Amino acid sequence: MNKNKDATTKTEIYPTVSVITVVYNDVKHISQTIESVLSQTYPNLEYIVIDGGSNDGTKEIIQSYIDKKPKRFGHCINNFISEKDSGIYDAMNKGIRLATGEWCNFMNSGDRFYQNTSIQKCFEEYQDMLKKSIIEAGGGDSRNLWTYATNLRQQTF
Repeated sequence: MNKNKDATTKTEIYPTVSVITVVYNDVKHISQTIESVLSQTYPNLEYIVIDGGSNDGTKEIIQSYIDKKPKRFGHCINNFISEKDSGIYDAMNKGIRLATGEWCNFMNSGDRFYQNTSIQKCFEEYQDMLKKSIIEAGGGDSRNLWTYATNLRQQTF
């Protein structure tokens, strides 16, 4: 089996999604957010956590998920920064700068996905819409397809 072909197919079908969590002093809720992200079934996920220099134990909880890498999850925290920032938007921008995904999702501390299949279902639906767009765009005329796909992307996300 050609590993390069498999990697290309995985990226084409499942573009990398960078999930970014920003947090500051939320020891009470950070675990539910981390576990919601790490339990996603979507195969091509990058997880970035930006902490604003918490001093309530939040930082230690995040670090424990990095150190232990619980086997029950299909993903791990790929990048973690804990340092003082200039607020939530500064933290979000730090996350974006670290992100390598084609798509970014902000999952703030205390938030969680509705299901562990949420991202998976979203991109399965997106792929179905793209297939439909090829047909509606006249069999693949690239100008029509690009316009349709761009409009579809803006409406969907």
